[in-house]
Amino acid sequence: MFCPISGLWRRDYKLSLGASFYRQKEQMSFDRLYQEADQAMYASKKQAGFAMTIYHTVE
Repeated sequence: MFCPISGLWRRDYKLSLGASFYRQKEQMSFDRLYQEADQAMYASKKQAGFAMTIYHTVE
């Protein structure tokens, strides 16, 4: 396998994903959407290994 970036070959990596969604009819600023996705990403980082967290509010 070719890795063009020196030092990336044969290392362990963890993937932390965060996501936030909104309904098209909702009014939501980009900053709020970004903050929610960021909160979800940091919740994923607290878990060991690969994780994905989806931000949602309880209605």
